[in-house]
Amino acid sequence: MFEAVIEELVELSPHDLDAALADAELIKRDAEARIAAATAIISGRGSYRDHGHSSIKAHLKGTLNCSGAVANKIRKRADAMNSHTPIGDALSVGRIGVEQADLLARAHSHKIAGQRFAEFAPQLLDHAEHLEYSDFEIVVAHFIERADPDGSFDDQQFHVHERTASVTVTNGAVDVHAAGG
Repeated sequence: MFEAVIEELVELSPHDLDAALADAELIKRDAEARIAAATAIISGRGSYRDHGHSSIKAHLKGTLNCSGAVANKIRKRADAMNSHTPIGDALSVGRIGVEQADLLARAHSHKIAGQRFAEFAPQLLDHAEHLEYSDFEIVVAHFIERADPDGSFDDQQFHVHERTASVTVTNGAVDVHAAGG
């Protein structure tokens, strides 16, 4: 199938190839919005338990065969889009990309700044739609910094406290496990 796609695309003019790329990106964005919507519904219903999963993250890992990090991004994106449907609308129609939606989700899920997300969501979404990704990343970081001015939820401090490590010797072999920031 992929070979057939390549054969189809190789015949296109540069202009038509750019249009095909843009069309594929719109399809991807709509698909990601649908994945987030389905995730929000599954999470809200708790139906992930019907499949023996203890969390929506575990359900996504098993169902989508993705890493825990990707499952967590989908979960956070779903939470943000479920709470603020214009984010889902903007992603679905291609006004923002998945990466911008993930930055919005990061701000939404921030332990302290997330409490103020709703009042700034329209402005943040507008910035997501109009700024370059790197500039929008700065805007989100600024929002988090201003909404949590005393840094009471310092991500670095959190990750330091959440890290674990162990070293064991079994049958003459050293086994090292480390997790966290």
